[in-house]
Amino acid sequence: MFIAIEGIDGSGKSTLASSIEKVLSSLNYRVYRTYEPTDKFLENQVILEKSGRDEPLLLLSLFLKDRIEHSNEIKRQLDMGNIVICDRYSLSTFAYQGALLRNNFEDDKSWIEWMENVLSIVRVIPDLTIYLDLDPKEFMQRKVGNHQYEMFENEEYLCSVYDTYRKAIDHKILSKSYHICDASLPRNMVLECAMNGIKSNINLIK
Repeated sequence: MFIAIEGIDGSGKSTLASSIEKVLSSLNYRVYRTYEPTDKFLENQVILEKSGRDEPLLLLSLFLKDRIEHSNEIKRQLDMGNIVICDRYSLSTFAYQGALLRNNFEDDKSWIEWMENVLSIVRVIPDLTIYLDLDPKEFMQRKVGNHQYEMFENEEYLCSVYDTYRKAIDHKILSKSYHICDASLPRNMVLECAMNGIKSNINLIK
């Protein structure tokens, strides 16, 4: 089974992915945990720093290249019978790069269809996407330390990203099923919400 964890920066995706892995492993499931962008994506750091958010199609192509290669490993792990948990996947690309491209289209319908078609080049679709719902204003309050991609983290842009996430979820694209958890809750409650979603959506827990 393939589980994607999604949400804006600071919503707790990595913490939740680690916690789910521990729970499933304790129940004797074989789990492979991964994330995007991958380590290999860091090779594009210079390009990212030069282009920033000014070249959204370039950014989109870099993320797609990374995902195509990554999805081969995800498929391999699934074929081995492992549960795959991925911190970010296609929905993040839709939200972060889609927010930059949205104004180039006449309406949301044509924009959503175009993004969905582009992202469908990767055929490994999550069985379940757990979306951590966090208001961007709360992220800005939580934000501490240095973040890797500061160019994606101003409040106006994150508000647009947040709205874009919700558009994809409302249209039920890029995942076979969605489960939404309130990321402002304590971590144990977020984990409980996520595990309830796993139980009800893919019947993993007996």
